[in-house]
Amino acid sequence: MTPQEKANELVNQMYIVHSNSASDITYYFAKKCALIAVDELISQMLCLMKLFNEDRSEFEAIELYYLIEVKQEIENL
Repeated sequence: MTPQEKANELVNQMYIVHSNSASDITYYFAKKCALIAVDELISQMLCLMKLFNEDRSEFEAIELYYLIEVKQEIENL
């Protein structure tokens, strides 16, 4: 899945989850929720990479780069 596809998926999931509540959430707030989720994933990835610095793999770096791209795509929506 491309970063743009993942960004759209996350924002749409946040929108669908909250659009059925008593107060409809706007697309703006869905984007904010998706950004919070991605920021948390990035933070956890950075903590793990720091903790296991000697064993850091290329996969972790690629995953971190992917998450950063997803965040940028959400911001561009």
